[in-house]
Amino acid sequence: MCVYWRLNTNHDIQDVKAVKGVKFVYQPTPHTRELLSIFKDMVNDAIRTCLAERIRGRLKLRDRIYKELQERYGVTSCFPYCVAEVAWSIVKKHKRWQRKPHAKRFVFKMDSANFSLNYSILSLPFRKGERVLIPLRYGEYQRSFLMDNTLKRGSVTVTQSSIVIAFSKEAPRVMPSRKVGYDLNEKSIVGSDGTIHDLSEVSRLHTLWDSPLQVLRETSPRRSSQEEVRIIKKRERTREPGPAQGLDPNRGEG
Repeated sequence: MCVYWRLNTNHDIQDVKAVKGVKFVYQPTPHTRELLSIFKDMVNDAIRTCLAERIRGRLKLRDRIYKELQERYGVTSCFPYCVAEVAWSIVKKHKRWQRKPHAKRFVFKMDSANFSLNYSILSLPFRKGERVLIPLRYGEYQRSFLMDNTLKRGSVTVTQSSIVIAFSKEAPRVMPSRKVGYDLNEKSIVGSDGTIHDLSEVSRLHTLWDSPLQVLRETSPRRSSQEEVRIIKKRERTREPGPAQGLDPNRGEG
């Protein structure tokens, strides 16, 4: 199963780097649960330090927490690097949303230089002289990535039920034969090559559903949007055929 993909491009070079995240399933153990729990606590400690001391930047946060968290939790030296990256991303995201940053989920992330993958056995560093071995469960799709020697392995992300490993590959850059621009209007999309896509039906459906939704929100403000849609669909099925509410019956669908 592909979780995400990303294409890194640079207009000054002729090659591109394609990155794909592949999801594996594994059986959680007490060691993996302890690993995820400690990593989450370290991330929250790093977030509190970042906010209290107003640290700006991932590298400054890494230097600040490096020795302190390593000694407090007794983990290997690579952990503070990974913790700083995750903590700083959470701080940036919550600042943009104006919310108090906090790590809620059990997520462990590590770059390719610090873990090893021996076919189907993932080996993660933990404490000094101690590693966590995780057997991966996979199908033919995941096996094709494990057996492909042309792929480079990137970061690994571990959750309570799955593991995502990033694989990358250099590929020649494909230049487009032409460029097309589109003008977005209320009822149509017009391309620079002369193509026209009619959106009048979208406008009609928006008008058809807007009035019943507004009435339902006023009468039941606590209902979710999914509940609203289910109620209106049920009402429309049982309603006798006739002109739609809010529409001119003499006007065509377009």
